[in-house]
Parts: sequence; C-alpha cells; structure tokens
Amino acid sequence: MSLREAAALTGLPRRYLRERIEAGSLAVHLQSSSGSVKWRLSRGSLVQAGLLTEEPANLAPLFAILREQGERLASLEEQRFQLAAQVGMAVERSRSLEERLSLVEPPPATPASLPTNGAALTGGVRARVATGVTRLAQHAPRGRLAFVRGRGPSGAETDPLKETP
Repeated sequence: MSLREAAALTGLPRRYLRERIEAGSLAVHLQSSSGSVKWRLSRGSLVQAGLLTEEPANLAPLFAILREQGERLASLEEQRFQLAAQVGMAVERSRSLEERLSLVEPPPATPASLPTNGAALTGGVRARVATGVTRLAQHAPRGRLAFVRGRGPSGAETDPLKETP
C-alpha cells in the first residue's frame, strides 16, 4: 500500500510515517516505476511497528452466535418468569383448597347402618339392591345367577335378600 493509504488506515499523518521510515523503525519495500522509486508498506510492517493493531480473523460469525445466545437467554428468562407465576398460582390454589377442606366435617369412618354381609338391609336400600340384582340376572348368561330368578340349587323358591336365621 502507498504511504497515503497507510496514513488513512492508521489515522496518522504521512509526515510521521515518513519520519519512522527514515529512522528505520518502519519497514518498507521499494518499488520503482517510470524512473522513480516509491515506498510501499505492508500491513504486517505497520503491525510490527506498533502503528496498527492486528485484527483477528473475521469475528462476524462469533458475534452472530453471541447475539443468538443472548436472544435465547432472554427467551428462557421470560419462560422462567411465566413458570414461576404459574407455580405461585398453583400453590395459592392448593392452600385455598386445603383451607376449604379443613372447614368440611369428615364423614364417619364406617357407617354402622350398612351391614357388611348384606343380611340386615332395610327399607329403600333393600328394594334398590333387589332391583339391581334382578337386572343383573336378566342380562346374565343362562345358568348364572339362577338363584336370583327364584330357584336355588335344590329348585326351591329363594330370596337372596331375606335374612337367614
């Protein structure tokens, strides 16, 4: 590059560059053209003299990756805030439901009025159980639940819901 181009690249005056060349602290190549000799400088000689910083390889891909990662982090941060809000709402709802449940009286553990063996059924419960068993028997394959239809294994009339002595 010419002395003018080097001055524009470094931002230094041509006179200063010329002084450095004459002092021997800035290396130049001599080029002769049409009977005159011109100084030509290389980028490397400007870097070696400390007048220009060496630029690393193209950093555009690295900056693109950094920008992309920054956007990704911002997106993840937004998702984190949304999830934190949802968790907070769920915890508050859970506390509210627990409070409501504490106000409700628990049902008795085992109702004494319902027998566990079906022997002492009374009133409407007996009728509902009989209706349910009859319906089951009507839809059951032949031979099953025969005792519900009124015949026991001996062929006698039976009522499976009658209390037995």
